[in-house]
Amino acid sequence: MGTEKFVLDGFEDADIKYLIGYSKDKNKIARFFENRYESTSNSYLSTINVFVGCEIESCDFGVEIYSVGKNGNPDNPIYDGEITGYAKEGNHWTVIDVSGLGIKFPKQGLFIVLKWLLTEENFYEFNGHKKDPNKRFIFTTYAPQFGTYPKDNRYLWVLKNDVWEKEEKNTISILRKYEDKYTEPAIELEFES
Repeated sequence: MGTEKFVLDGFEDADIKYLIGYSKDKNKIARFFENRYESTSNSYLSTINVFVGCEIESCDFGVEIYSVGKNGNPDNPIYDGEITGYAKEGNHWTVIDVSGLGIKFPKQGLFIVLKWLLTEENFYEFNGHKKDPNKRFIFTTYAPQFGTYPKDNRYLWVLKNDVWEKEEKNTISILRKYEDKYTEPAIELEFES
């Protein structure tokens, strides 16, 4: 059995400078994977690699795999079972073995959905500021954060109030590479044929 690895279009680990964290109005994000190669239709998904920033000793997160809807949005689960990623503290790739699930890469592509698990183990507090760097606040959130990189294409979808919406272009000016670009989750898929 051969392995065919799909690498995200033209980014290096050093390009991952911005991480998406949990917010109350956003608890799932999805990245679309286009099937550009005929040979992949007979291939099975073996590994999902996600770039994760874990601010606590360890954390877990959910992974879902969705089909593509009529409007190009995430539609129905391709796999109904639970898939969980486990990350240790720090910024790094988390490898999730899904080789035993028998998931083929559909011709119309698929979505990998990342979701925050709102558990006591993932809950943490941090000290930060909003607009005024002289005023500090204690914030609470859930780990992890998901690594992203800037793209010209618009593949990121966010679940807001139970509706999938395409994410808008970045307006943050702190990171020049991301400014006026779309943010795309740093995910790699590996397939076996």
